[in-house]
Amino acid sequence: MKKTGVITIVGFLAAIFFLQYMQRESAAPSPPSPPADFIPPASMAGKGPLETIRTDFAKEPICPAGKSLNNILSSHGTDWGYSAF
Repeated sequence: MKKTGVITIVGFLAAIFFLQYMQRESAAPSPPSPPADFIPPASMAGKGPLETIRTDFAKEPICPAGKSLNNILSSHGTDWGYSAF
């Protein structure tokens, strides 16, 4: 190969490596992730208080048996029992 061809190829490779380096440097670092077996309860809770459920939605049937959300929540412990855990 001629000297100019080798210099061109080396120049292109240098430009590619430089652009990849600049792209990595400009990317924001990601926060460290918690271990897979531990998730803090605060991260599951979300931000701020829970939204309230609209009254009309809580009274509408939401399951095939025709029960509303209010009926399901009020029957907790009587229909299903409690968990031993």
